[in-house]
Amino acid sequence: MTNEVSVKNLDFSVDFKKSEITVAHREQFETAIKAYAKKYEDWAVSAETLQDAKDIRAEMNKANKLMDEKRKEIKKQINKPLTEFEDWIKAQKEEIQRVIDPIDKGIKELEAMEQEERSKKLMAEIAEISPNYGVEVDEITINPSWANKGNFTTKGKLNKKALNEICGEMKAVKAEKDQLEANKTLIANYAEAVGLEPESWIVQIESGSTPQELMKQIDLAIKAKNERLEQEKKRKEYEEAIEELQNNQVEIGDKVVDEETGEIVNTVDLPFENTEEDPFPIYTRPSIETVTYRLSAPHHLILLGKQNLLGLGIKIEEIDS
Repeated sequence: MTNEVSVKNLDFSVDFKKSEITVAHREQFETAIKAYAKKYEDWAVSAETLQDAKDIRAEMNKANKLMDEKRKEIKKQINKPLTEFEDWIKAQKEEIQRVIDPIDKGIKELEAMEQEERSKKLMAEIAEISPNYGVEVDEITINPSWANKGNFTTKGKLNKKALNEICGEMKAVKAEKDQLEANKTLIANYAEAVGLEPESWIVQIESGSTPQELMKQIDLAIKAKNERLEQEKKRKEYEEAIEELQNNQVEIGDKVVDEETGEIVNTVDLPFENTEEDPFPIYTRPSIETVTYRLSAPHHLILLGKQNLLGLGIKIEEIDS
């Protein structure tokens, strides 16, 4: 593009002349100030000198004010050309920005279109080579930088560096998938070998648990299961023994006798009074006391306790709770 006016060929230089400030009678002014300060440096204010002190302070403040006003006046005059120059620079920059903005917008739009085109080529390339590595496109973590202009050749093809990175990602994904399947098979076989259903354990592998962690959990589950089975077996054996014992017992008089062995299981003796003074004691029926307890225990222990209480001659009445 050829322009009649080219900014780069313009001579943009600024002529700056250093300002100079000259104070008339500078040395005499400084000498007078020093003499004034010397004269009053040890001067003490008293009731007699109070008015003089006020007059001197007013005179010194007036001198300060005059000097400050002069400083501000000179500063304003010096800054005026600088302010005018800055305003001019700002106006020129605004004109330049009016040129830059639409160009910048056009460049960004074109670069975005080119980026989108490269992204499509990238995804097409990934879709083409992913079956070679046994992975799906959605299993790959796409690095946005792969679509950058620097990763493409002048002919619009992915360069070797980008392809190596993409293939490396696919190999890593395939290795991770293979390891996951191996872990699932391992934990499924382990669970089935000890008699557990494998599905719930496989789900935990997919959630990120390691086979080592799950094997420990399976071992604990099997241990707990075996303990429960052993307790159930003992409970059942005990209940069967109690039932068999009860089936073989009959009451003969005030005794409970085992029919098979003839053994007296328990004997209920009537209480009596016996003293040496009275050889023919009179039987006195003891008073009956009723006490209510609430028992909490496994069923087989309740049965055992009930049998023991009956053997002691204690009457048991079940009360609906």
